[in-house]
Amino acid sequence: MNTFRNETIKNDVQIYSNDFSITDKWVSTVPSFIYAIFAGALSDKYGRKPLILMPVFGNIIGGIFSVLNYAFIR
Repeated sequence: MNTFRNETIKNDVQIYSNDFSITDKWVSTVPSFIYAIFAGALSDKYGRKPLILMPVFGNIIGGIFSVLNYAFIR
């Protein structure tokens, strides 16, 4: 009986984890597509260097938030 309960909980957690993973992929991919649509016209107007640096700064900010998240979880 206890083994069945553990399997049920395990399956529920896996389903929730899978849903979270799919949502994470969508949230991280969609802005890239939107950015790519406008990047060509913006590079003509402002040059390539600012458009190359924007994702770099975004990754740095994302890394900072990840560290802060880790620090506050502990």
